Amino acid sequence: MEYVHLDNLELLCDNSHLQHNMCFFYPLSKYINDIAVSFNNDLPKIKNQVKIDLHRLVLTINNIRITSFTILYDYLTSILDNNTLIKVLMLCNQAVMGVIFENLLKFQNNTYIVDQSKFKNKLKIKIFFKNNKINFIIIKKLNVIHSHYHTILHDIYTKITFSLDDYHLLLNVHKINHLEKP
Repeated sequence: MEYVHLDNLELLCDNSHLQHNMCFFYPLSKYINDIAVSFNNDLPKIKNQVKIDLHRLVLTINNIRITSFTILYDYLTSILDNNTLIKVLMLCNQAVMGVIFENLLKFQNNTYIVDQSKFKNKLKIKIFFKNNKINFIIIKKLNVIHSHYHTILHDIYTKITFSLDDYHLLLNVHKINHLEKP
């Protein structure tokens, strides 16, 4: 497996970087700031988006599935300061894939990147509170579809891992080419 350091996710669009299994390091502060800008750091807007997205994704905290916004919010407010609360809530909705998805859209010519079935392959956000750290694992499967022939060329499995106090996040991309013969 090859590791590539990216200061700009647009490099991810270069086919020379995206082989079958790749790991990319990306500055965590840029990732979080891009998400924060989309919400204008507005806590009511962030909370509303988490409420909307909670049924569209699988959110777990320490391996316990969270389906109620009230339970999520009460728990987080009981253990986090306000700044950390805002960061964690920003990372508990579909915006976590926004920066990645936007750049994967430029992946190659004549293709679209689309979400997999909403039922089988929901976005998974796993949060672990351990040893005074807040760790995230974010997993999503996408399809790359040829724009002219409407056939699936690749599945792309993405896995983002980081701790809130890390300098970089790690983006694992695994590409399966549907046109390859086993």
